[in-house]
Amino acid sequence: MPECDGRWGLARILEADPKARVVILSSLGAQSDIEECLRLGALSYLQKPIDPEAMERVLRDALA
Repeated sequence: MPECDGRWGLARILEADPKARVVILSSLGAQSDIEECLRLGALSYLQKPIDPEAMERVLRDALA
C-alpha cells in the first residue's frame, strides 16, 4: 500500500508492544532508510538479497 511503508508498520508494532523485537528485511538500502528504522526501534536492518549467514546471526541475536 503506497500510504503504508515498513517504517509505518514498525512504528505500529512497537507502539502496540514496546518489547517486540523487529528485524527489517527490505530491498531498499538508502542509509536514511536504515537509520530511520533503527531510530524507530528495529534491532537490525537486512537488505535483499540476503546473505544466509548474516541472517542467521541477526535472528540468533534477536531471539537471544
